[in-house]
Amino acid sequence: MKKFILSTETRVIPIEDIIITNEDMPFPVLPEEMVESLKESIVDYGLVYNPVVIPVSQKEGVKYYLIDGRSRIHALIKLGCREIPCTVIDALPEERKALSYIVEYYRRHVPEDERKKGERQLKEALESARVGVREKLRSLLNRQGVPKG
Repeated sequence: MKKFILSTETRVIPIEDIIITNEDMPFPVLPEEMVESLKESIVDYGLVYNPVVIPVSQKEGVKYYLIDGRSRIHALIKLGCREIPCTVIDALPEERKALSYIVEYYRRHVPEDERKKGERQLKEALESARVGVREKLRSLLNRQGVPKG
């Protein structure tokens, strides 16, 4: 299996610059009472684990795809935070879905059939990311006039 070697750094990011795509997340949003409990925990103990994001350049500047920490962000918003410390990983935006599955399925205790389903989805997401990267690279090389092969 492919090994992810990612460089990371911690950055404080405005909430409006974080892109949360629920369709990329393998598990549903936590119930409101659990978010409230998480909010209380953050007040009592602080933010133990930063949300994880991937930077992506857009016309209006750099934005960040959320990989992990959706419930923490919801709790921090409820606490009135406008900026959030995040772990920024150096990965391609095309890898975000695969990384979300890696984090969720290997962090949580899930039944065997759900884990296998998640692993299949992870493999599909990784292959989709590879194909997307190959296509972008071919397009870039073509635009630069590099001959095929």
